[in-house]
Amino acid sequence: MSAVVKRLKGLKPVRPASLFKMGIIAITEQQLSLAAAFHIRKRLVERFGEPVEDLRMFPRPESIAGASLDELRACGLSRQKADYVRAFAQRVSWGRLTFDDLKRKTDAEVRDQLMKCRGFGDWSTQYVLMRGLGRPEACLPKT
Repeated sequence: MSAVVKRLKGLKPVRPASLFKMGIIAITEQQLSLAAAFHIRKRLVERFGEPVEDLRMFPRPESIAGASLDELRACGLSRQKADYVRAFAQRVSWGRLTFDDLKRKTDAEVRDQLMKCRGFGDWSTQYVLMRGLGRPEACLPKT
């Protein structure tokens, strides 16, 4: 990857507006097509996002943390992913995981923090490091 990174130096991948959103992206994209994950997130936004004029914002952690598993499953999540999404949102909304803190941590410390969240394994933590924190030296594990 280092040769690719060097060649594309200065070109940045599009990063989500928040690391909370990045965490939800990582969970929803596990073992699904990007299209399926996109539609699930779209339904999460429609159901739990706050309206701003004719648009909806990405849901706040508190909105998802207070949702029932059935409400989350109605958005297309499996029971297990609904549990992961809600547990992640609860951890964030209760202050047990703060993204300002993660930004200052080393890659190893970020991995350690995220691996404590249900639903986060090697792939998800590396994905958050690469895309969410913009650390191009992180590399996704082989699946």
